[in-house]
Amino acid sequence: MDIKQKTAETYDKIASGYSAGHFAHFWIEEFDFYKNITDGKKVIDLGCGAGRDAAVFVENGFDYTGIDASEAMLKVASERVAKGKFQKMDFSRTIFQVACR
Repeated sequence: MDIKQKTAETYDKIASGYSAGHFAHFWIEEFDFYKNITDGKKVIDLGCGAGRDAAVFVENGFDYTGIDASEAMLKVASERVAKGKFQKMDFSRTIFQVACR
């Protein structure tokens, strides 16, 4: 078993407990700065976990997509942040096309 698969399986096992202990902590001061300097409203969050950051981005009108390798973390995230978009993906193999303005 490779390290990425082992990591995803570990997070699958601890998803709800991890989420309960880590969901409320967020970088609010930094986020207030960030949202004022960004040109767009699209966010791709690699390693989104249980959706802690997704909630803040979605509440602030961002088009949010969370990527994680753990199916269980994504399940928790999608239950907590219904308006977020979540995808199971190996982020070392992630390919996105960015449209230029």
